[in-house]
Amino acid sequence: TRRGRRIVGRLDEDHADGVLASQTFAVDLGVLGEGGATYRGDPQRLASYLAHGRAVLAAADGEVVRVQDGLAENEPVGSRPGWQQLLARPEEVAGNFVVLRHQGGEHTAYLHLRPKLRVKVGDRVRAGEELGRCGNSGNSLEPHLHFQLMDGPDPLSARGLSAVLGDLTLHLGHLKLHVPAQHPRPLPTWLVVEAGKGVGAAELLPTPRW
Repeated sequence: TRRGRRIVGRLDEDHADGVLASQTFAVDLGVLGEGGATYRGDPQRLASYLAHGRAVLAAADGEVVRVQDGLAENEPVGSRPGWQQLLARPEEVAGNFVVLRHQGGEHTAYLHLRPKLRVKVGDRVRAGEELGRCGNSGNSLEPHLHFQLMDGPDPLSARGLSAVLGDLTLHLGHLKLHVPAQHPRPLPTWLVVEAGKGVGAAELLPTPRW
């Protein structure tokens, strides 16, 4: 945390080069502390990770159309199910998850959550409503949120779509650029981002249309 805000960034996994089309534009989000570390204390303990147990919120209004719950988290951190196990039970790749259907047929998926989700299939949720807690279930090496926008409800077989996000601050070394909510943009690769407008951040103007 920094100045009371959550600092989040992509973890070291490039989904664009993966084998699942649903994950082409997916992002992995963790919480960074001072010095850029994602944990404090013993790196093998779930409780050491700043992201672990954080509330995961709906990105937009929608209906819960798929959930998976009850899978144990991977501990010690750094361990995860072997590929033979995942190939035998591919549904466990995503861990505990929630999928929301939004207006226009788009879907968002929230993967690797802790067990005991806050929602069930058929629930209607509002943007910002809690779906569950950030965890380390499924094919996950440390607590983080895997988020993806898709054209269907299956997080493994749907086609991934590029999501645009707003009201966040991009950290480019010593430069901070605020992306306003009214001019959202795709989340850049490998950048640290901060929720809301960071202290001293300059406004990132929309790209002109000629």
